[in-house]
Amino acid sequence: EDGSDTSDMYRCTKMASDIRRSSIFAWGFIDLAEIIRNLTNRHIVLLNLSCKSINKAIQDDTQCSETVKSRLDACRASHCKMIKRMKLNWNGLQWVNPPPLTDMCLLSLYSFAGCTMCVAKRFDKSVEVVFEGFGSRLCKDCYMSETVGEFVIERVYNLSLQDCRHLPHRIIECQFNKSRRREQRRFLKRDIEKMAGKHLSPDEIEMEAFGANVTKN
Repeated sequence: EDGSDTSDMYRCTKMASDIRRSSIFAWGFIDLAEIIRNLTNRHIVLLNLSCKSINKAIQDDTQCSETVKSRLDACRASHCKMIKRMKLNWNGLQWVNPPPLTDMCLLSLYSFAGCTMCVAKRFDKSVEVVFEGFGSRLCKDCYMSETVGEFVIERVYNLSLQDCRHLPHRIIECQFNKSRRREQRRFLKRDIEKMAGKHLSPDEIEMEAFGANVTKN
């Protein structure tokens, strides 16, 4: 077996079909929680996606929910260690108004790899950085091009920060020198563009931001 997402999905779909057809599942005698405990995170997610009746059974079972939550907590801890190894600055990070995602949705973000936003790196197994507050797993290029900061929002999209505070965003503590620090808010570009009714490429944003900066100075 090749271990790909496709073959994994096939195996989970077959498993779900076998469980669903089983009379003991219909009568509630099958121990779904035990099955979940013995599956990998990826297979739990794929089994959940494979069948509506299995999905509902997992959601309604307290032990299944506890298993998913404990797996998610372990994934978060592992992800924090990975972030530290990559020497990414995760200090001073706060998420504001994160999207309402279920534990199963979050487990899927942590259990797979590849950028959820760009086609080029969608199957790149090295892309593992999860931005939980955006509900995305982004490569560095997409993070830089698909999120925007305060200056761009105000000067390029002509929106006030007060208008955008209800949107999901992250607050980063920036340290310019030993004595000067400030907080910066960063938003998803698509959310800002939806509000502004203005769609710009990264190059257009850079040009307009440069022009706004020149005007400011």
